[in-house]
Amino acid sequence: MLLIIGLLLNGSLQHGKGTKLYKPKDNQNYFQINLTSSETQNIYYHCQGGNSSLPVMIFESDGSHGLGDWLGILNALEMNGDYRVCVWDKPGLGWSDWMVSQQRSIEDYFPQLVKIF
Repeated sequence: MLLIIGLLLNGSLQHGKGTKLYKPKDNQNYFQINLTSSETQNIYYHCQGGNSSLPVMIFESDGSHGLGDWLGILNALEMNGDYRVCVWDKPGLGWSDWMVSQQRSIEDYFPQLVKIF
């Protein structure tokens, strides 16, 4: 039981350090989508790595995970230097705005996100 508690505590500490390291500065790394004529939503993304001829790697997760879950992989791929790696926080996660009632599905934001990368 103590081992499990220790592993959970370590994971929480590592996640906290990583999210502090990647905290956005001055509203950088946001793209804005227009949901209606009066409502917009900001989605946070983070890309790192080179701009080589290799395809961009976009990390996707389920509806309850965001940037923090990919920090270890981002750092490992950055050491290689050949890959451009991008990850994003879904609405309501991390530093993205909360999902609003006009947002019905992934088609509202995913095509715009891919154009950025």
